[in-house]
Amino acid sequence: MGIIGGIIGRVLDHEINKRIYTILETRTGYNQKVPLYNSPGDASVPCKDDRILIIKIDGTTGNYAAIGMLVEAQGAKPGEKIFYSRDSNGNMKAILKMLNNGEIHLNDNGKKAARAGDTVKIKIPASTFIVSVSGGSGAPAVGTPNITDMEFDGEIVSGSDTTFIGD
Repeated sequence: MGIIGGIIGRVLDHEINKRIYTILETRTGYNQKVPLYNSPGDASVPCKDDRILIIKIDGTTGNYAAIGMLVEAQGAKPGEKIFYSRDSNGNMKAILKMLNNGEIHLNDNGKKAARAGDTVKIKIPASTFIVSVSGGSGAPAVGTPNITDMEFDGEIVSGSDTTFIGD
C-alpha cells in the first residue's frame, strides 16, 4: 500500500479503547475519525485543538491514518528527547529531558526526589515530638514538646527502586 497526500486536522475529541482514535476537523464542518500512529512505546493522547497530520492510505476509500502532531521544540537541541505531559487545556505539567550530554532532567512543577547518598534537610515542626519527660515515682509522667521548629541535615542511606514525584 502506498501513501497519497496529507491533510492537517484539528483535534476535536478522542476515542480511547484498545487503540487511540482522534476525531479531527479537516475542513470546516467535516470531521474524520482516524487511528493515531505514535512512535513505539508512546501512548500519548493529543489535546483538543492540537494539529495532526493525517495521510490517505492508497488502495482504500476514505481510509486515513494520523501519523504526526505539530509540536513546539521546547528548547530541544539535536539528539535530545523532551517528553512532557499536559492537562486537558494543553498546559505543560511534568517534563522529562534527555540531553545530548547524557544528563536526564525531571521537572514536575518544582517537586524534587532524593536518592541514596543525597544530602537532605529535615524540618520537624514545633510541638510534634517530646523532648523531655518529667515525673515518675508515683507522680504522672509529663512530656515537654519541642517549642520551636527543628532542622537537621542528613544523608539518605537507603532508597527505593522506583520514584514517584507528585502529590
